[in-house]
Amino acid sequence: MGTSIDHLHSIEALLRILFVSNLYPPHHMGGYGLFCQQTADGLRKRGHDVVVLTSTHESGRGSISQITPVLRELQFDPTLSSVQAAEENSRIIKRVLSRVSVDVVLIWNTFGLGHAAVFSSIVDRPRAAYLMLHDLAHHGPGNLVNVRLLTASQIVRFHFLARGFPAHSVRLVYPGIATPTSWSPSPHNDDTVRLLFCGRIVEYKGLHIALQALESLPDHFRLTVYGRADADSQDYERALEVWVHDHGLDRRVEFRGWADRAHILQQYPLHDVLVFPSLWEEPFGLSILEALAHGLPVVASRSGGPAEIISDGKSGFLFSPGNPTEMASRLRIFGDPARKKNMGEHAWHDVSTRFAQSRFLKELEQELAAIV
Repeated sequence: MGTSIDHLHSIEALLRILFVSNLYPPHHMGGYGLFCQQTADGLRKRGHDVVVLTSTHESGRGSISQITPVLRELQFDPTLSSVQAAEENSRIIKRVLSRVSVDVVLIWNTFGLGHAAVFSSIVDRPRAAYLMLHDLAHHGPGNLVNVRLLTASQIVRFHFLARGFPAHSVRLVYPGIATPTSWSPSPHNDDTVRLLFCGRIVEYKGLHIALQALESLPDHFRLTVYGRADADSQDYERALEVWVHDHGLDRRVEFRGWADRAHILQQYPLHDVLVFPSLWEEPFGLSILEALAHGLPVVASRSGGPAEIISDGKSGFLFSPGNPTEMASRLRIFGDPARKKNMGEHAWHDVSTRFAQSRFLKELEQELAAIV
């Protein structure tokens, strides 16, 4: 449900212009929208007056939050080609800012809303942008002047610095998530090693690398796949299913299709390892944090964000992108039940300390306060 501007109270601490999960189709399982919601609610619980301004895309799904007011007014254009939609969004943002008193504007993501339109509509306000991608780097510092950029990983920060952004305006603030208060090992008593893949089934996510690695592992290694192909990747998904059949892996690989976040969270404790074989330089990797928080070690490509999250050899293992042989050698270690248990416990503890939600919210709060 949306919220009328007329019903909003004056905002004394923070206006959040966040673009939450409704900006993406339901099968987009990156967790980006959920992280937006958790952050908005977390800041509100810390005493800030937070309002979310987002698009009408899939507005019938409403908001999962019972805490933070949500304005669903912006137009979402996934083709990025509608000049009219971008101009309308600029007018909407200016109208909201003229009627709601704010101290600072936090921009979460501008995909599908018109990058230039969003930033140009708030030139007279203190503002920051939280970046889990480096897609704005190509705009250059001239187009994002006087905007504090808060990056979710060092690799995203490097992309902006390489484009000439001044170091003082590009700050690193690692994400944080709520973690279970305790950890317990997998309830399974057999020797099966249960691998889990969660994400979009597109080539650059590297699911075929995980399948090739699995082929060289003993039969008690199994893989469960949650995800769905994009419209232009359905041939890739079908080719993987054919490959699995042709290589006699039908009993060891299960494609379960799309599942909502609640179901995925239930699956983490039922598996032993999350595989993250991405071929591109991942800016971060929220699913890695979620898995580690549930005591699930992660075997991931040594590139971008995953290399900053995973403590190699402790909370998981890193391998060279696109190398199924190296990936298989890392996975083989989990055939040792004691090693698997120790790494699961370390994974939970590592996230609970390094990526705690309380730490993230405090750092974000400090960054926003510094620019007001």
